[in-house]
Amino acid sequence: MFSELSSAIMEMHKERVPPILVLFTKSDLIEQEAGNFDRHVKRYLQLTTHQLRMSDINHAVMRCSCKVPRGDTLPKCDGIVESFEWLSGKILEAV
Repeated sequence: MFSELSSAIMEMHKERVPPILVLFTKSDLIEQEAGNFDRHVKRYLQLTTHQLRMSDINHAVMRCSCKVPRGDTLPKCDGIVESFEWLSGKILEAV
């Protein structure tokens, strides 16, 4: 799920685009169906910020993943949070 996101970030870094913030705190994201999680991740990539707020991301990812139905292909809450911790590290390294 996150490989396309990682590739996009690396492309932006090569083009010297400012580091990004993955913004999950919008209420409409939380209310959307969890099956479109990857699409919503991409929708909220913003190119105008210089920091990543892990507390916001962790909180919203946990809320969003709680709606994932049993048997869905999304990872468990901890796996999603770990993925974003890795992702934020990569972004902050590019600052």
